[in-house]
Amino acid sequence: VEISKLPGQKSKNTDQILLYVLEQALKLWHPFTPFVTETIWKKLDSKSMLMIEEWPKVNKAGSAADVKNFKLIQGVVTAIRNLRAENKVAPSKKITVELRTSKHAKLLEEQNEIIKSLARIESLTITGSGDKPEQAALVIVEGIEVYLPLAGLIDVKVQAKSLKAEIANVEKYVASLKKKLSNKEFTKKAPKAVVEAEKEKLAAAEEKIGKLNTQIKSLG
Repeated sequence: VEISKLPGQKSKNTDQILLYVLEQALKLWHPFTPFVTETIWKKLDSKSMLMIEEWPKVNKAGSAADVKNFKLIQGVVTAIRNLRAENKVAPSKKITVELRTSKHAKLLEEQNEIIKSLARIESLTITGSGDKPEQAALVIVEGIEVYLPLAGLIDVKVQAKSLKAEIANVEKYVASLKKKLSNKEFTKKAPKAVVEAEKEKLAAAEEKIGKLNTQIKSLG
């Protein structure tokens, strides 16, 4: 839907495809919001009521390669958006992004404008190799190195200080979880599911610390 709004992306079949998607979505939503979906259905000039329409069937149109490529582009856009959010770069700011890959370079070049529009990128560079840009956040998607240079976008020193403070808070949380899990009375008497849930919280917190430290390193 978002891609269809972009300049130059509208084809002969775009309207038909979007209408098909809406119709199938209405059928799926109907059991939960029947009055709303039936009202929208009527506005589509349908000759029958939505409640008597057949339940949607799986449509296997499109090759596995097309689906895989679409998910890859979707993953790259999501990764860029996440880097922006993690580093507190305002959504309104246009950014510079560098993608490094040899395997997917052709696909990324073909979808260059879509990536730039959906991720609000001013300048997008796609290369095969090179040195890591200075003060650049990094994430890897299916072997694609995604770099977001932060110089000029944020106050690096303030961001580093904020990240260190967040790490300190998470470390306190980790310490409390470890203390709890080292208590034999707790692990013996608490239900197994509760103990496992605490272990999962610990693993997630330690993973978060790792990511925060990676963010600090990327600031240079």
